[in-house]
Amino acid sequence: MDGGDEQWIAFEPDGDAGSSGDRAGAGRVESAPIPEAILPSVRTIDIPVRFGPADVRSWILSWSSVREEPELRLVLPADARLGPAAIVLLAAGIARRKTLRLKTWMSSTGGDSFAFLAAVDFHRELGVEPEASTSASGSGTARTAVPLRRIANLSVAREQADATRALLERLVPAVPPSTVRAAQFVFEELAANIVQHSGEPETGFGIAIADPEARRIQIAFADAGVGFLASLSSNPEFAGRARDDADAIRLALDPRVSRRGRGNLGMGLFLLASLAERVEGDLWIATGDALLARRAARGTPSEEMSPTAGWNGAFLCLDAPVPGW
Repeated sequence: MDGGDEQWIAFEPDGDAGSSGDRAGAGRVESAPIPEAILPSVRTIDIPVRFGPADVRSWILSWSSVREEPELRLVLPADARLGPAAIVLLAAGIARRKTLRLKTWMSSTGGDSFAFLAAVDFHRELGVEPEASTSASGSGTARTAVPLRRIANLSVAREQADATRALLERLVPAVPPSTVRAAQFVFEELAANIVQHSGEPETGFGIAIADPEARRIQIAFADAGVGFLASLSSNPEFAGRARDDADAIRLALDPRVSRRGRGNLGMGLFLLASLAERVEGDLWIATGDALLARRAARGTPSEEMSPTAGWNGAFLCLDAPVPGW
């Protein structure tokens, strides 16, 4: 794509929650400007140039003001550097708009932003088949990533967990087996939580991307479902124990908690927090109007619970060094 060309995607509304193959074609990719006649009726929001987990709170504020606009245009900077947190939040938000029959556009001028998203299957998982040239130009990313997947069922959860294990073993042969098993199990449990507890698994996504230069890995999930508070309150055992979304996050981190009672189904968040602590990683969890950030900070852990403008669903991200890398 030439530096002056504008490339855009139209994510067409549809109610199809089937497989990726069934969703293909529910949108289109074009290398041309959005027609001028369309622009006046479309609300526009800029995607941040740098969009990592530390930027989630500001993004939730921006998104909350446009998430139910009839037509929305997301402007992707040509030099955008989107991490897993950005990718899953964008995917979950667009997927939710599709279920509400709201149309979403994404546009970018030049750069490799679209190619990167195509390489991690962002377009395809939202029902758009990217142009072959766009996919190919970002193909190097695939070697260090577990591509984005819509967590539609438990089979997808297991496949993504296995792919995360394979990625770590291939990139870091010296990584301790216990760390690999923990990462695999945490990925599967968190992905299963989307299927079993979000209420809207068609809006749930997971991804993992490794950074060989930083010797770190980021694992992220997001959905636009009912959120922690509603999920926990639906179980009589926990009803009334969480007064607000911040309480719900703290309660969800309890190893004994699950929507349907006690047992392994409630272990995902606790094990995620345990893995983050063990490898001195950073952890972010957002739901409703609360965001928890736990930072390793060079051996001096910190924890902050902050208010947000409100994310309808749940978001989780682990950013951690990989032992043995």
